[in-house]
Amino acid sequence: MATKVHNSGRKKIQVAPNAITNINMGDRSCIRDLAAKLNVSSSTSGRMIKRDDIKPHTNPLHPRCKEPNMLQMMEWVLDLLMGDTAQTKRFNAQGEWIFDGTLGILSFTYQEPAKRSYKYRGKGTIITKVVKSVGRKETRNMLINQIVPAIIQKWPPSEGPKVIFIQQDNVGSHISQTDEEWQQVHQ
Repeated sequence: MATKVHNSGRKKIQVAPNAITNINMGDRSCIRDLAAKLNVSSSTSGRMIKRDDIKPHTNPLHPRCKEPNMLQMMEWVLDLLMGDTAQTKRFNAQGEWIFDGTLGILSFTYQEPAKRSYKYRGKGTIITKVVKSVGRKETRNMLINQIVPAIIQKWPPSEGPKVIFIQQDNVGSHISQTDEEWQQVHQ
């Protein structure tokens, strides 16, 4: 009795070799678009790429993240986070760098003692936790206790007193100029 071992299982979905080249380049810019044009699912087109039935390519303007590209991207992200741009740097009359525009990375966290012991730390050890929901109270606390003191500490004395605008982007947690706690610190 002959067995049909190789004929079992799900059959591969076959796509004609010229079917992909007949699709406009703009219509096959990603796996989902290609799958839609071939009338197959995106997972099927992904499997076809894995089997080397389709050869993926990357845009030369956005190459895959290799080591040099990752370093360049990380430097850009750190510059962005730290505010290291030409507009924020301040120089004195002699051309010396007196303020780089960075205040540091300030996070919405708090510290409290651990409630339970754990394999790596004991009960009562101070641990840092992330604020679950940032509201008006947390924003006011951040402005009053971290941002304003950082500005006062790092602002160069040679610049003298200036009006500094603190932009608040999160609509729900804006601090009003008439807020009493803010006015005490502001003055």
